[in-house]
Amino acid sequence: MPVSRKFVLEYLHSSAHRPLLLEELARRLAVPPADRRTFRRLIREMIQTGELVKSKGHRYGLPNKMNLVEGHLQVHPDGFAFLIPEERGKTEVYISPQHLNRAMDGDKVAVRIERVRRSQKTSGRVIQILKHAHQQVVGRYEQGSPFDYVVPWHPNITQDIFIPSGSHKAKPGQMVVAEITSYPTIQRNPEGKIIEILGNPEDVGIDEEIIIRHYQLPRTFPPDVLAEAENISESIPPHEVKKRLDLRNLRLFTIDGKTAKDFDDAVSIENLTTGNFRLGVHIADVSYYVKPGTRLDEEAYLRGNSVYFTDRALPMLPPVLSNGICSLNPQEDRLSMSVLLEFDSAANLINFEITDSIIRSCQRFTYNQVKQILLDKEPLLRQNYKEMVPALELMQKLAQSLKARRIKRGSLDFDLPEPEVILDLDGVTQGIIKRERNLSHEIIEEFMLAANEVVAGYLAQELMPLIYRIHEEPDEIKLKEFIEHISQLGYSFPIKKQIMQQQLQQILTKFKGAPQEQLIAMLLLRTLKLARYSSDNLGHFALATPCYTHFTSPIRRYPDLIIHRLLREVKQKGHPKALRCEKLAEYLPQAAEHCSYTERQAESAERDIIKIKRVKFMSDKLGEEFEGIISRITSYGLYVELIDFYVAGLIHISSLTDDYYHFNQKQSSLLGKRTKRRFCLGERVRVRVDKVDVERRFVDFSLLEKIS
Repeated sequence: MPVSRKFVLEYLHSSAHRPLLLEELARRLAVPPADRRTFRRLIREMIQTGELVKSKGHRYGLPNKMNLVEGHLQVHPDGFAFLIPEERGKTEVYISPQHLNRAMDGDKVAVRIERVRRSQKTSGRVIQILKHAHQQVVGRYEQGSPFDYVVPWHPNITQDIFIPSGSHKAKPGQMVVAEITSYPTIQRNPEGKIIEILGNPEDVGIDEEIIIRHYQLPRTFPPDVLAEAENISESIPPHEVKKRLDLRNLRLFTIDGKTAKDFDDAVSIENLTTGNFRLGVHIADVSYYVKPGTRLDEEAYLRGNSVYFTDRALPMLPPVLSNGICSLNPQEDRLSMSVLLEFDSAANLINFEITDSIIRSCQRFTYNQVKQILLDKEPLLRQNYKEMVPALELMQKLAQSLKARRIKRGSLDFDLPEPEVILDLDGVTQGIIKRERNLSHEIIEEFMLAANEVVAGYLAQELMPLIYRIHEEPDEIKLKEFIEHISQLGYSFPIKKQIMQQQLQQILTKFKGAPQEQLIAMLLLRTLKLARYSSDNLGHFALATPCYTHFTSPIRRYPDLIIHRLLREVKQKGHPKALRCEKLAEYLPQAAEHCSYTERQAESAERDIIKIKRVKFMSDKLGEEFEGIISRITSYGLYVELIDFYVAGLIHISSLTDDYYHFNQKQSSLLGKRTKRRFCLGERVRVRVDKVDVERRFVDFSLLEKIS
């Protein structure tokens, strides 16, 4: 019987006290000669997956026994890198350029720790590349001698890709996709071949095409997935209607952005005879149409979520579902899963019901319309929607009460402005403005938070394994750095773990409306860990809730679809049996990890497109002057966020010619040696645009004056 993976790992863990040669390992495991070839193949596979590490002396061992840490590399454009460990809680490891050992950005690697000192970064060297992150690279094609080459678009990929001359039809300067045929060695660069020509850098829409290829986002749906979607009937069978709570008589509506096409959620509110009121959060029942094991489901899982760019969307589901059959479009009967929440006059949750339903949205509101009705008291709109104004006003009151209760318990309320790119009819950036966020957004946010929290608590109480949305406590070191930063702004106190969230919220409240408000929020966000999906309930720090999940967006998030299926299972079958729990315990952790990964990819892609649009927008503003706020200070200069355009740039320390400036890391400031002139976080400055590098996506400023 061939040796199994499990047997190899158990032996190396319990009985091997040093790394072993392959023949030595085979002998100790009593592998018969006839099985040696299969055994060698198994060992190679275990090296590729990172379960084993092969040392320079051709010895094999477990990574944790060889003082190795596994993780993914984040390479800086200047050549050095950081290892982001897979094991949570482990410290990031600094890796110098000479110790990268041919590894590229994003590669999964094993790193040996070589220095751990309080006064210096934890550093190490790459011992083994476990998995290459890039099979393809997007970049600019150029001719050379003796090789042509592709300059990678992403600055973190620091090596050009050599391309055989005459093997393609690309023209110099064009953006292309190169497939890597040979990864780098110490002596040579990676080599590849051009497999796709995207176009010229100035072409409309090229930015999105580049980012889609770089992040390997699926652009189109396979024909069999589209065919499966087209075969789904929009009509609802009468027998299905009979099984559901009929809420078509409710006055419910959607509230979304002006350009939204996929409507996940609708809301309703009713006064009850008891003096309480009932909030309805009605979510599109995607799980009725997308069944496990279908090609639709496989493709949705692969994508994990929808991705939104300035001029297009990459939906998780085909448009016939996401914009049609599943979308809660007005005046259309739709299947939904409704969470009905009963509150008293003080916004205390008294009771709830989760049920399959059939609904009919009577109105599609935009955020701006609701804002005009509630805040601006716009007479014409209030007259046109007079039947719905009382419901909107009651929603306003409830949402404000829910928010106040949430803030009181320590939930962190960030109000960071998000940039919105304004395009003209030709797709050219005309401006970058602050995306409006007002009371109408808060209403929907509070209602979705309430529904998500109730659903998570219900499933947990029913002992159903599920995917939680978790947010762990910040690291003590980062928290200490945050306190040191804000102490420079005149606010300092010792953080107490028991009331940490309340204290952090107090800081946000103190600076509300102040010039430093945005800066404080950004600093705190950098301090906090990223929220993620997990099959383990670790609570949600930022929301100050012990149990939370995502349920309200199944059209565009796969974890929500999973939650819908689990809810239906509990409603139909009750507590899950032991065998079912075992199967979920195998499936949910990998699903949570996969969905966390696709979410990070989507966020990175959406963030990158904004960066590109920002820099391109500034490319014709050389020599112009603007006001900004110092948002970050490093040893090499000052980062300044412009007030007018939500664009950031760098004042390099070399451009501060009136003195020698030194970086004080503890105080996060630059101090002039002779003049004692100091630059601190949050100060307003006037700058001039000196350089715009679209390819490397940075803007250089020169300082004109300090305003404060």
